[in-house]
Amino acid sequence: MSVALDASREGSRGRVPGTTLRLTDRGPTATLVLDAVPGAVAGVRRWVCSHAAAAGADTDTIGVAELLTSEVVTNAVQHGEPGGLVTVTVARGEASLRVVVTDGGEGRPEVQHPGLDDFGGRGLQLVEALAGAWGVEEQAVGKSVWFEVPLAG
Repeated sequence: MSVALDASREGSRGRVPGTTLRLTDRGPTATLVLDAVPGAVAGVRRWVCSHAAAAGADTDTIGVAELLTSEVVTNAVQHGEPGGLVTVTVARGEASLRVVVTDGGEGRPEVQHPGLDDFGGRGLQLVEALAGAWGVEEQAVGKSVWFEVPLAG
């Protein structure tokens, strides 16, 4: 089922305030398409957290999913195609929750090793340290960064 939403109001699990979006929700998989704007990140975090909770994730796992979503979506907004779209998919597996963030930007994200005084550059270090698994997949246009968090301790 594909639904167009008025995202200016908060409400159901599918609404992300302040973004233009399309929501597709098919059982264990939900996809959100939004404008690549900085203000969208907080709403996407809440949306992923609500799906993690509905999938049975514990509080710690929800917190990890929230942090990693923030890092990966922020990267997509900052380094993706200017004025483009970001697609976020949440899929529940048997033992894990998978989040995939796709943008139309060029380049392949890589783990950085910033100095102590550097501002930023640690997002993929967090993903690498906290995700059960993660990776980058090239797309015809752009790329997808995905991570998985376990649903059971």
